[in-house]
Amino acid sequence: MPAADARSKRHRRAHRHAGVRGDRGLSTERASLQAALPMAGHRPRPRRGRDRPGRRGRRRGGDRAVVSVPLRRGRPRHRARVRPQGGAADAETTTMSGAGRIAVVSGASTGIGEATARALAADGWRCVVIARRRELLERVAAEIGGVAAPCDVLDRAAVTELGARIVAEHGSIGMLVNNAGALSRGTIDQVDLDELERVTRLNYLSGVWLTRALLPGLLAAAEGGGAHIVNVASIGGVIAFPAGAAYSASKHAQVAFSRSLTAVLRRKGVHVHTVMPGFVVTEGFPHPRFWETRLGRRFVVGPEAVASAILDAVARGKDEVVVPRFPYGLGSVAQALFPSLTGRVLALDSYR
Repeated sequence: MPAADARSKRHRRAHRHAGVRGDRGLSTERASLQAALPMAGHRPRPRRGRDRPGRRGRRRGGDRAVVSVPLRRGRPRHRARVRPQGGAADAETTTMSGAGRIAVVSGASTGIGEATARALAADGWRCVVIARRRELLERVAAEIGGVAAPCDVLDRAAVTELGARIVAEHGSIGMLVNNAGALSRGTIDQVDLDELERVTRLNYLSGVWLTRALLPGLLAAAEGGGAHIVNVASIGGVIAFPAGAAYSASKHAQVAFSRSLTAVLRRKGVHVHTVMPGFVVTEGFPHPRFWETRLGRRFVVGPEAVASAILDAVARGKDEVVVPRFPYGLGSVAQALFPSLTGRVLALDSYR
């Protein structure tokens, strides 16, 4: 190859490489200028998960939003609810403070009813307390600054008359706590039929009568910001114990009544709550050696714990609450999911 042609080829190759290097230098310079001076109207697209929420983080259902908080890789996302602003849900959460509103509590001379009346009075409610024993009732009313309304709730006419009198005097009833009740133990072949009828009237029908009588006052309160009905049932209202031919059956009826009320009254502004305690240390509470053991104490609570659960259910808008949640909550789930297995376990002699 001639020397001139070789020199010409090397010259062209060097010129071509220089052009490439020049273009690369120009591209780098152009990119830096674009980064420093973004085009007019151009908005940089934020990265998903940091500057903007993902699809699950977008608004849905009106004012309620769900915020997705990313955790470490490999773990599910924790979804935290944001409390809605305004609307009926706010009315439920803000009407817990009594601020002089009227609360009617039955079975309030002792036990759960007394503890609930005291807790409500401490929260600002003006309580009308109902019970059969006048002396005990007047003592509770005097100590909490409430109104004593002695009444035998086994008498339907007396309950109806008392309810009408309370509505006529106070007009608006912000809360009704149906707590009157009594414990009864015995299988169907053991329980006295008169006792069965008495327990049914006390544990179930008295609450139905009082709710019916106070319903105009509850609806009036609902128009002014919300009202609440609390039915104090029992874990025996979801788990049918063999020795509860009267008691467990009456509490099942009370739970069903609460659920029926919920379907009817929720859209009218009256929230119905069902509180289902396990064993509570009250009058007539049995004291076998088991309850004094370390394990047995897990199954028993005091009336103050139930009263606290009632106020919490109202404040948080909970429909049904089991007290204590462990172990009785597991029992209610087992009854719902595995009724046959639960029935076989309860058929053991130890539960009679």
